[in-house]
Amino acid sequence: MKQTNVQPEVDEIIENGFEKLDRLIADKGTQLMLGLDPTKEMEAEIAAAGGLLPYLKKQIDSHAPHIVGVKPNLAFYEATPENREAMMEACNYAKYEHGLVVVLDVKHGDIFDTQSAWAAADMLNFEPDIVTLTPYMGVKDVVMPYLESDNELCVYIVCASSNPDGENIQNLNAGGITVYQNIVMQVHEAGLSDRVGLVVGSTKSYAMEIIRAIELEYYPDQPLCHILGPGYGKQGGDLEFLHYSGKRSVFPISSGLTKKKYLDGRAPEVVGRGWRRAFNSVVNDDWTQPFSVLMLSEVVESGLIWIAPSADESSWRDLAKGGKSPIFASISDVNMFPELKRMMCFHLAQLIKSKRIEFDYIAGAPYGGIGIANLLGDYLGKPVITPRKEGPKATGNKSVIVESSWKKRMKVLVIEDVTTSGGSAKDAIDLLLSEGLFVTDVVSFLDREAGGYDNLKRLEVSLHSPFTLLDVIEKLSTSGVEVIPEGMDTVVMDYIKENRKVSQLI
Repeated sequence: MKQTNVQPEVDEIIENGFEKLDRLIADKGTQLMLGLDPTKEMEAEIAAAGGLLPYLKKQIDSHAPHIVGVKPNLAFYEATPENREAMMEACNYAKYEHGLVVVLDVKHGDIFDTQSAWAAADMLNFEPDIVTLTPYMGVKDVVMPYLESDNELCVYIVCASSNPDGENIQNLNAGGITVYQNIVMQVHEAGLSDRVGLVVGSTKSYAMEIIRAIELEYYPDQPLCHILGPGYGKQGGDLEFLHYSGKRSVFPISSGLTKKKYLDGRAPEVVGRGWRRAFNSVVNDDWTQPFSVLMLSEVVESGLIWIAPSADESSWRDLAKGGKSPIFASISDVNMFPELKRMMCFHLAQLIKSKRIEFDYIAGAPYGGIGIANLLGDYLGKPVITPRKEGPKATGNKSVIVESSWKKRMKVLVIEDVTTSGGSAKDAIDLLLSEGLFVTDVVSFLDREAGGYDNLKRLEVSLHSPFTLLDVIEKLSTSGVEVIPEGMDTVVMDYIKENRKVSQLI
């Protein structure tokens, strides 16, 4: 039953769990959280303290100045009613005597009705500010029973956990993105990021970078998800993780703050103060970049867009039609970079969805658009057909201009890697039209602004592209990402502006 020996004061301002966390982070200057996980190897210390409750209270008292909350894992207390009661009382002590946030670590995840029963039980027996859940049964079905049970309750859902085996599920392809990335997008698509946070293991720096990049790029008007970043201590959490999680995150530590072998003779409060200083020296919101900036920096670093090392024209690239250029794009080579190709196709898929482009089939303009179109088809769940640039192919008793099985009078979305004058797209469109298909839209990763948009418009075809060459340079130069040689951003932008309408630009 719920503890009643300690009565909370009436708050003038009603805060939900994350609002309380954010206030404590700002007021106390710490993002450290105490994990209350009494394992078997702590039995001697617990006995020396006079029992489990005195031990828990001692830990809370020692670390209270340097933490914003406590996170008890319910599994460590379920064996006996006495342990459960001790945990409940310790949580109330932390919450009402020290003003700390209580994160109840249960990771329940079931269908709606079962979750409703779990929520009722957890809220009756404990007084958590935040609860951890597992979203495998569906984000809404898992979280809504809890959110509806208490207007101030928040939840963390498992997203990219620190245990290595979790990658076997969390990194699986889920319609062009990984399962963990899909979870992030589901939270934001439901508009729940103000009360639904993510559990992201601090060993997963790259996942954390991608999560923040997705949030900043596609949901700029919504709050960033609050992050619970376990794994510091014996699991070897990465300090780089702190660059990407930023201020809207907390880091629970259990063994590193409570076990004697990790304290190494030092007082718990001294160790807690050390962790606090370490986190504060690294956490920085400025490192986080939108998805497009992260992707474009990798495009440049991989050489898909080459930028001359200096303003000296002898270092520039020779053009096929004469002259030199300080920038050169070869996006079709992305097939040699599978992870970057997935990022590009994910970004194009979001563009297609946002533009509400209607189509039945996807076709890659030979040859640069074919690989991108094939992956986009998987991402968007659309059939892919291939127009043959080299002419009809004899197969059986007929000649084939457009490969794959398809029906006439269907609408095709044409994909290009780069659009210059629009000639490659027009050739693909002509082949498709000759077979009784029709085209109203072309999507290209990069528009070189060399007449392609206007030429396709004359065909009553719209060109959609997330970037021009100028966009690429401007985005990277203003983001602080150091992938453009010093001083070359201005040189390249001036060159692009001067040659914007010249089809031989690159």
